[in-house]
Amino acid sequence: MDPVISSDPEKLPGVTFTHLFDYRPVYVAFAKHPLSKKKWIEASDFEKETLKAYPVERGRLDVFSQLLISNKVEPARIREVELISIILL
Repeated sequence: MDPVISSDPEKLPGVTFTHLFDYRPVYVAFAKHPLSKKKWIEASDFEKETLKAYPVERGRLDVFSQLLISNKVEPARIREVELISIILL
C-alpha cells in the first residue's frame, strides 16, 4: 500500500479517503502593504496585485477556483514559484 496525501479526493473503486485536517485559505501580505489592513480580502483586491502561486492548473488553486474565476477577476500578474518559502518572500 502506498499512502497519498491529496486535497482533491475522487471516487475510485477500492480507494478510501480519510479526512486528516480542516483547511482554511488565508491571505498573507507584508505588514506595510495596504491590503494587510483589511479584515477581509475580496476578489477585486487582486486586480492590481502580483499573485504568487504554485505552477499548477488554475482550477487546482483555491484562490482561482473559489474566488477569482467566479468573480471574473484576473490578477495584474502571476508569478509562479515552487517553494512556500519563496511565496512568503
